[in-house]
Amino acid sequence: MQNIDAPATGKTRGSFFSGRSVRRVPGFMMVLLLVAMTAAGCGQGLGTGSSSPLSASESVAIAPVESAAPKPVESASPKPVESAAPKPVESTAPKPGRSGTKFPDFAMQDLDGNTVDHTIFSGRDLTMVNMWGTFCPPCIAEMPDLGKLAKVLESDYNAQLIGLVVDIGDAETLALAKDILSRSKAAHLNLIPDAGVSEFLQQFEFVPTTFFIDKDGYILGQPVVGGHSYGDYLVLVKDLLGK
Repeated sequence: MQNIDAPATGKTRGSFFSGRSVRRVPGFMMVLLLVAMTAAGCGQGLGTGSSSPLSASESVAIAPVESAAPKPVESASPKPVESAAPKPVESTAPKPGRSGTKFPDFAMQDLDGNTVDHTIFSGRDLTMVNMWGTFCPPCIAEMPDLGKLAKVLESDYNAQLIGLVVDIGDAETLALAKDILSRSKAAHLNLIPDAGVSEFLQQFEFVPTTFFIDKDGYILGQPVVGGHSYGDYLVLVKDLLGK
């Protein structure tokens, strides 16, 4: 693995395999307050009022109080509540295996200058995306296996392999990338990341890093960091496709 000096935030280190070829108010106050309030309330009932108390020789006639019978309360029967059948709720749960992360929409160029956009995912059940650089020995070392794997994915699994060459910035590195692919007999599609894809790839710290995308553009599972063999990658492809 080769460190590509990605930012410290959002690093992704997960892998299905261990990577090889590594290159890097207090309680007592409340009680006192309650006691004081209770004492104040009791004091109001003990004081003498402005009128003099009645002597024992005085009598007071108490007028009888008319009793008013309560009026009967009319009973109103409740209106029946209409029952509305609940509307079915559409499930928004992600499909099995999806990470919830969608690969950004893009319009990238291949190494021959042709434009390829994100609709390329829709024609295959699975797309394997291998991020690599011409400066990375482990990337170059696994390229022959990737070239072989690309052919099998297309013919047997309705899947495809796409390379993302992260360091092409001039004619020299473009020529070098083409030479590496030619010597490895790797004829699969390789693209030069555009601005949106380049920003997305900053979350990955090392190359090679490989991830898998479904036909709707969502990443499946965890990224695979480091160089691996044809057999290792094929096991992952079969597992993701349920084969």
